[in-house]
Amino acid sequence: MFSSFKKDLPYGYGIFNQQFKNLKLVWSYGQYGCYSSLLLKIPSENITLTLLANNNLLSNPARLINGDATSSLFVLSFLKNYMLGLTDMPLFEKQDAISEGFSNNEFFRKKILGQALAESYMARFNPEKLQSSVKLLKHVFTKNLNYLEYADLNLLHTLLLLKDAAHSEFNDFDTQIETIGKKLLEQEPNNPYIHSYLGTFYSRKGNKEKAKYHFESIVNAKNFSENWYIDESKKWLTENK
Repeated sequence: MFSSFKKDLPYGYGIFNQQFKNLKLVWSYGQYGCYSSLLLKIPSENITLTLLANNNLLSNPARLINGDATSSLFVLSFLKNYMLGLTDMPLFEKQDAISEGFSNNEFFRKKILGQALAESYMARFNPEKLQSSVKLLKHVFTKNLNYLEYADLNLLHTLLLLKDAAHSEFNDFDTQIETIGKKLLEQEPNNPYIHSYLGTFYSRKGNKEKAKYHFESIVNAKNFSENWYIDESKKWLTENK
């Protein structure tokens, strides 16, 4: 785990603490190739959600490693129905009919982004999910024009994951990727995930100079733990001398 995430772990390694609206969320997750788990506690309400699964879908599609429980549709469903009284709001949006009545609701935007993230993950298995994720993202960007106000690492991940799933030239969201990446690096200039995402993005665009900068930022950093992003960065730099 990258060291910058430790600010979210005041209760001990692997226990996250975050604020969502007026609720304090204390949570943790587990993940391996064939199982996953999710634990969410809301101390002020004395209520706990515990989920176990025999696959990794409780955690991996939501990128819980990035430290935001509200990127999980399981968590959002729990909050929507039991904490926020939004029982009339559907959890999933249909590709041909996105709900309009909740467009200005912050939670609705969060829910749409959570679904887009999950469907971008599933697009590798079902090509139809790519288009539905694209439509959800375009809806959010249209209704909430200043996307930098809510842009985070998971949104950047979603946009890049769609390019992985496309298996062909896919130029949608290039502007958002560059703008969001720049903003996130200003906040966390040493975050290896951001550098890895942008390095891969620029490599695919044929801009080797910018790709090299991001991959070298990973390899030359002193505080990065050995992980996949170092191996992939070294491989790219070796192949593109």
